[in-house]
Amino acid sequence: MAKASVRRYYFTHPGNIGVYGKTQSGKTTLIFDLIRNRDIMFRDKNDDPVSYKSVWVLHGVASQPLYEKLQVDVPTVTFYRSFPTEPIEEIIREENRPALIFIDDQEELLQISGENKVKNLVNRDCHHLDMLVIMSFQSLFPRGNESLNIQRQFDVYIFMTFPGNNNIKLKLEKILGERKLANLIVKIWRKWTGKRGGYMLIDLHLDKIEAHENILAWTKVLPQDQDEEDSPYLLMKKFRQ
Repeated sequence: MAKASVRRYYFTHPGNIGVYGKTQSGKTTLIFDLIRNRDIMFRDKNDDPVSYKSVWVLHGVASQPLYEKLQVDVPTVTFYRSFPTEPIEEIIREENRPALIFIDDQEELLQISGENKVKNLVNRDCHHLDMLVIMSFQSLFPRGNESLNIQRQFDVYIFMTFPGNNNIKLKLEKILGERKLANLIVKIWRKWTGKRGGYMLIDLHLDKIEAHENILAWTKVLPQDQDEEDSPYLLMKKFRQ
């Protein structure tokens, strides 16, 4: 199959994205680049670009230079300290949707706040309330069942680093729930995450996999990274032969 026949990658709205990477792996930089390119990178189920009415960053640390730079590039972004105790629909009202939400490295706070509230936002509320939720984690294999249950909810996974663990396939299988899929991922994981800022994107939307002629994994999907022949990708059928 010629690369030119492959359409560019885009994220589906509403929905959710889980981003995994160690400190300084470049995950926040990547997510902020997605936010800056939100009019290009996100489409609804009718394949139309999404015009977000609001952008939110729910963060657990004090302001940092990356936040300040995003505020300059996206003046309408709202920074919210910690995770809301109120229902999310009371914070992000209907007139402010569709909304793009980034939950930045709040795994510990989320466990304290309660698993159900976070899981509902990721799995149910984002679809019912017209939202796209991006959530970042430093650990691919978290402590406790609460965090693991949350991590199983995502439609799209972005891996920024390779853990280098001998049991990586078994542990990844616990998150994705499928052994064959875990084996596929490990084959290209090392290559695409070899440099800082490199990543591997796994999209589990079956309809999109079919539309992209069995493409399972992507990298370099941002507009500034894509050349005329599309971004690198992994074909599922290659590993089924």
